[in-house]
Amino acid sequence: MPRAIDPGGAVADLLRISDRASLAWYGLDLLLGVGAPALLVLAAVARRTRTAVRVTAVALLGCAALVAVSALTLPPARLGGTGPDLAPGPDPAALPPLWHAAALTAAALLLLAIQAGSPRRHTLLAATAAALALCFLPAADLAPAKVTTAEDCARAPRTSERAYLCAIRVNATLDVAAGTPDHVLLARGRRLCAVHTRQDPAELAGLRSEEGVDPERLPWVIDDICPSAHAAAVAAETAEKVEYEQSQAEERRKCDAAPRHRPLITPAKAVRVKEPQWPDGSLSLFETVDDSFDPLSQGVFSKALANGLVAGGRGHLVILTHSDVHACVTLETYARRPPVETGGWEHVVEVGYDSPAGDLRLRDDLSGIVLPDLSLRGRPGHYRVRVHFAWLPWNGGRYGTQRLLVMAYPGDGDDVRTYRAPPP
Repeated sequence: MPRAIDPGGAVADLLRISDRASLAWYGLDLLLGVGAPALLVLAAVARRTRTAVRVTAVALLGCAALVAVSALTLPPARLGGTGPDLAPGPDPAALPPLWHAAALTAAALLLLAIQAGSPRRHTLLAATAAALALCFLPAADLAPAKVTTAEDCARAPRTSERAYLCAIRVNATLDVAAGTPDHVLLARGRRLCAVHTRQDPAELAGLRSEEGVDPERLPWVIDDICPSAHAAAVAAETAEKVEYEQSQAEERRKCDAAPRHRPLITPAKAVRVKEPQWPDGSLSLFETVDDSFDPLSQGVFSKALANGLVAGGRGHLVILTHSDVHACVTLETYARRPPVETGGWEHVVEVGYDSPAGDLRLRDDLSGIVLPDLSLRGRPGHYRVRVHFAWLPWNGGRYGTQRLLVMAYPGDGDDVRTYRAPPP
């Protein structure tokens, strides 16, 4: 990476006042990166004057100061390279800026040390050493390092350090460049582990602003290599599991407390769905008709919005639900039209549905819900579907959960009949 400084930092921010100043800064960055200081040292030796040596040394020290200031005013996540005390940045193959500053300073001090009355032979040797330091230090720092790839992770089990590395390579748990060496990632993980273990509020708060790491997600990032983070992650997962199980038990108690429907005539089949359902806004019935007809073209969902509960057509039926709460569902299929019941319900609507295949399974693909078949022994043809809706209060709240009773029976007609409208 032929760069020495970085596009960020306090100096670069100061020079953004004009395009010309920014371009000059980028040019200096590029010249330092490709080795121009080495040529400057050789030029001073060729002139063999005290002024040339001093000017060269001052230039080298000035550039070192600029590089150091730029590097030290960058957030850790922006620093490139793998030098000491530096966080891995977006260009891990680049020479760290502070290493560059050290090389420039060393070259300047070597020149100043031999300028006053030293023999030419010593001057030449010292200048050559300074030039070599500037030319070969980057090459020595860029020795190849192991980089675990996503393909490596697929070929071997993930345990301990490998699991931590693979989580970064595959799941991007840390925002780092793809070529960041493994030892850099491990060093950063251990440093984050130390921060997590100390639980210092100031350190944890700084992770978000300085390194882009969410302190709340930190245990899951480093739990494979950090005992304290592993314990925190296990505790959090256990608490979440207990909370979920308690929530599900509460929902089951709600449905158990809901009034059971007592049919006025005997249904061909009736199913009180045991588990509470949580549809994401609707339950749909969809059957493929043929290649020349698209059931979605009927605008069934928009029609359901018009009456607020249900609409049907050929091969498509939609029942609207509230996505914020569970639903207790009862399904009934009749061989003939059942009597209308409105007592205990807040909204009752009946619509027509034309079944091309005789497979009337209400579902919600987003929630993974598939309810039992409502058809009459797999009979295709025209049905009437009557939907009953009511809220079930719970613990003093009106909207504890929602109740749904869906009746289906063979019958003609596509008209919409509202037997009870919801209260205003």
